[in-house]
Amino acid sequence: MTAPARPPSLLIDPLVLGAVLLMVGNEHWLKATYHDALTGKLSDLALCAFLPAFFAELALLVAPRTSPRAALAGGALAAAALFAGLEVVPALADGACAALAVVGPRLGLDGPFAMTRDPTDLWALPVILLAVLHGERRLARHRAAEVSHAMA
Repeated sequence: MTAPARPPSLLIDPLVLGAVLLMVGNEHWLKATYHDALTGKLSDLALCAFLPAFFAELALLVAPRTSPRAALAGGALAAAALFAGLEVVPALADGACAALAVVGPRLGLDGPFAMTRDPTDLWALPVILLAVLHGERRLARHRAAEVSHAMA
């Protein structure tokens, strides 16, 4: 009997990749052209759709024996804490900008880095739940395919 296959990466997914494309397009083109409330909200939505999968994959890299479902739940909690913290804790947002100033150029990101703290952006937090439900559905499809394959 072979070991169960690792579920597909939560990052390699149309929803997550679409969120990344939306973040990149919004940050590089839409904000430069329109820079209004809508472009700010688009970034919030995209970030909340992307972060749970990102943190889940980091957890699976650090602790490979972690179940993907547990990693996704932890990723959601980390995403919610980080997003909310960046919106309402000035020192956290300032620290994140300082870290980006150091790391950003090594990643090809140009500064200066600034974050607009706006507690009304917290309305985007439910997108994290939607991202988790989407990830759970992908994991369930993978489990069903494994069972079907094992029975064949």
